[in-house]
Amino acid sequence: MIQIPMLREGVSVRGCAVSPNNRYLCISAWKQVYQFDLQATDIETSRVLIGEYDGFVEFFPVYFNAMQLAINVKICINASNSTSYMHVINAPDS
Repeated sequence: MIQIPMLREGVSVRGCAVSPNNRYLCISAWKQVYQFDLQATDIETSRVLIGEYDGFVEFFPVYFNAMQLAINVKICINASNSTSYMHVINAPDS
């Protein structure tokens, strides 16, 4: 088992999804989205910031929340609160 200690850094993990090729793990953390390379020798240090909240508001801030691999081979991230927007990772295999 591998543990990625994001909580000790004060990161509020909201959701996660694995890319279709099973190489990348994406984690939403409220105002950021991170990607980890699951084939890296040290997975924890492979962390890359791939998305950051830009301040968009539709009644409430449209933060990153739960994630899911969609049938169109994209990762969809729903927003918090009652917004009508979603975030999308268009090429999760890269």
